[in-house]
Parts: sequence; C-alpha cells; structure tokens
Amino acid sequence: ISAALVGAAFAHAGGHAGFSLYCLGIQSASHTISSFVVTVRFFSEFLLHWGNHRASLLGCLLREQRRRDLAREQGLGILMALALLGSCMGLLMEIFRKVRTWNDWQSDLGARDGSQRGAAP
Repeated sequence: ISAALVGAAFAHAGGHAGFSLYCLGIQSASHTISSFVVTVRFFSEFLLHWGNHRASLLGCLLREQRRRDLAREQGLGILMALALLGSCMGLLMEIFRKVRTWNDWQSDLGARDGSQRGAAP
C-alpha cells in the first residue's frame, strides 16, 4: 500500500507542483523501505532457524547475520532520517511562506482559478 501511495503522490505532485505531495511521497517511501528491511530480517532469521545446523554453527551464523542486518538497518535508518528531516524543513519553509503572503495568496488563487477556467476546452 505504501508503494502505491509513493507512486500516486509523486505522479500528482509532478503535475501540480505540490510540495506537500512530494513530502508525503518521501514519508511513504521511508515507510516502504523500513517495511522491506523488517521483512528481509524476518525471512533471513526464519530461514536460518529452519535449516538443520548444529547449535554452535547456528549461533555463529546468527551472530554474523544479525551484525550485517544491523549495519544495513543503521545505514538505511540514517539515510531515511536525513530525507525526512529535509522534507520537514522544506515543508516548514513552505508553511512560513504561505503565512507571510496569506493575503496575496488568496487573491492570486482567485486569479489563477479564473485563468484556468478560460483555458479549459
């Protein structure tokens, strides 16, 4: 569901230049990536326990697998945090810009609606 939301948000944001839709797409992409990482971790541990390994070999393999999973999850977590922080800062700047130009924005919105009506076939 999150992947579909990413596609829809970016598709509509590109056509309408909607910054908030870009931010929604980034948040949905972050959720999709974290869900994928959790799913990969679950299946890797499930498959490791499912095989017939000796207990000492299983402990060593499990420790190495968890170390690799942790490194991958930390890297992706930091990358997602930076992307979300950037989109949050951009969204805050957009909010402050709209608050500062609120009266002009209302009149400009009415003018754009009128010009779009005349352009429709």
